[in-house]
Amino acid sequence: MLFRHGGQKAKLDSFSDPDAGQQRRDDAVAGVGKSNKEFVMAGIEAARRVAKRMTTFTADDLWMDLYLNGVQPPVEPRALGAVMTAVEREHIGEPTRDFKLSVRPACHRRPLRVWKSLIWVSKWK
Repeated sequence: MLFRHGGQKAKLDSFSDPDAGQQRRDDAVAGVGKSNKEFVMAGIEAARRVAKRMTTFTADDLWMDLYLNGVQPPVEPRALGAVMTAVEREHIGEPTRDFKLSVRPACHRRPLRVWKSLIWVSKWK
């Protein structure tokens, strides 16, 4: 059985396939990351700075750090997804089950994942 979605024909049996959805997500994040390498590298450095000073953080905290350090936003804002993938891969932080509403007007108060820092350094040692 076929149905139309976005002008494309798709098989109904592929409508509910979590593995295929995850693979498409991973492919999209990798593609965006490759086309925004400089931003992704700057984002990883921002994540290191933020995670060293905060026990938990969201993408809003990374965007603020990038802004304060004069990093221009990428043409494709989803490039931060590639940064967050690297944050987990490089053991800078790990996603929690918690969410916090974004403070950035461009995000329309959508929920953002809260991340736990794996490199937080207490200033009270």
